[in-house]
Amino acid sequence: MKKLSTLILVLITITLSAQPPTLNEAEKSLANEIEFDQEVLLMLRNQTKAAFIKIPVDETHEIPAIAVRLGHFDAPAVLKELKNRLVFKGYVIFLSDNGNESIDGLHELRLLKAEDPLIPIKYMNTTSTSPEHTNLEIYEKIEKWHGYNGCTVEGAGKNWLTLKFVIPLEDTDELAQDIIDFCPKILNFNGSKENLALDLKDKPSLNLEWY
Repeated sequence: MKKLSTLILVLITITLSAQPPTLNEAEKSLANEIEFDQEVLLMLRNQTKAAFIKIPVDETHEIPAIAVRLGHFDAPAVLKELKNRLVFKGYVIFLSDNGNESIDGLHELRLLKAEDPLIPIKYMNTTSTSPEHTNLEIYEKIEKWHGYNGCTVEGAGKNWLTLKFVIPLEDTDELAQDIIDFCPKILNFNGSKENLALDLKDKPSLNLEWY
């Protein structure tokens, strides 16, 4: 009898653990409040158990967002899994905190309901003081690289961007010089124009910083 009870308990545990994640009532209410599709939030919930944090509209942010805070390796993994899938549903997910701006060292992903894949630049109001670039100038430069070189935005902050080139590039010398002129600190990561030109052929992620 004891063995049978143990077996039943094990089967119940397995059955419950096999159930797919669902949104709780608070998360459904949050989705309705900011007019996000519950299906999209469920896609995010399937990737993480982290709490959903509402980022409301305020003086800085013109549209609402949902944030999740994840570990160093978890955030990039969730971003990679969901980024392209969410674009087709009219949503953009991006890294809004790379761990350098938080006291807990966690990385933050933000989810926006927007058709523009470059919206994180405007949303985070990314600017530069050295050299001086306005938010619009940064947006327009990335828009150019997006159109001609297959560049996407993986992360955005007040004075930094993480970009990903998603198509093979052949002649990269001119693009490398354009990137260096726009963000000289890229050489802190790539060392030289020649190294950057070579790196660009491997569909890299690039960190642009204007600290």
